[in-house]
Amino acid sequence: MTSRRERGFSLIEVLIASALTIGVLLAATTAVANSLHGSALAAQTMALHDDALNVLTDVRALTAYDDMSDLSRTRLRALVGRSATTKVMRPNRSAETITLTVSQAPGAPNPVANATVNADGISVTERTTLSVEAPSPGSSVRQ
Repeated sequence: MTSRRERGFSLIEVLIASALTIGVLLAATTAVANSLHGSALAAQTMALHDDALNVLTDVRALTAYDDMSDLSRTRLRALVGRSATTKVMRPNRSAETITLTVSQAPGAPNPVANATVNADGISVTERTTLSVEAPSPGSSVRQ
């Protein structure tokens, strides 16, 4: 009679070990796929934030910090109530919609510019206060 050591594993033991191995591999594959998706989504969201900030930087450049005359203030007031939407086709064939809106709350000293960027179901909004005063050293577009 042969001992258990010589016979090897039973069919049930092999099936259980295989099922456990497949389960672990499936869980690891799912975790890696989710991580890659999250990373790609974060990169796309950051790109949209950058696009929104670039639009706001361009709008702030219109207020001519070096020219503190009434002309600059008039130009800034002329932006209030305006909204513009642009559709941009990206190299990966996705469309990006950029909407810029300038508004001013009653009694507020300065208007606010909002840039909203939409692409592939993701929407990002950045805002900044517009002013004809020079920004303080080290300040960023976001206020």
